[in-house]
Amino acid sequence: MREKGVGAILVPEFRWSRCDIKAIVLLGSVLAIQQAKEKGAEEAIFVRDGFVTEGTHTNVFAVFNGHLQSHPSGNCILPGVTRSVVQELCRKIGIAFHEQAFREDELDRASEIIITGTNKETPRLSASTGDSPARARRAR
Repeated sequence: MREKGVGAILVPEFRWSRCDIKAIVLLGSVLAIQQAKEKGAEEAIFVRDGFVTEGTHTNVFAVFNGHLQSHPSGNCILPGVTRSVVQELCRKIGIAFHEQAFREDELDRASEIIITGTNKETPRLSASTGDSPARARRAR
């Protein structure tokens, strides 16, 4: 894991309603990651109706009161392979894992925000690209 976290921005969800299907319709993610890069961040995290869903190519987790929380599986996220591994590891070592949606404004009280993806390390998000909410900032 990286010693220093990575930057991320929050972007409104504008993709289609079946994000759980891995398809060639990736334009929304491409546009969002480009927006993140232009702002000096490594990832863009989608927010749908005020709730954090997923990154452009990552799953998003937050630590609240010692438990790990991520958006529930369903048509709003593509549940990644690494996400499943994280769930299993939590079960094995006794860390509570909750599949429960959390709001963008709740990120400020998360002790950590973590993103996972099959083709990348598992970094935490840092404060380097914004001061709120919780080490990420909303794209304008």
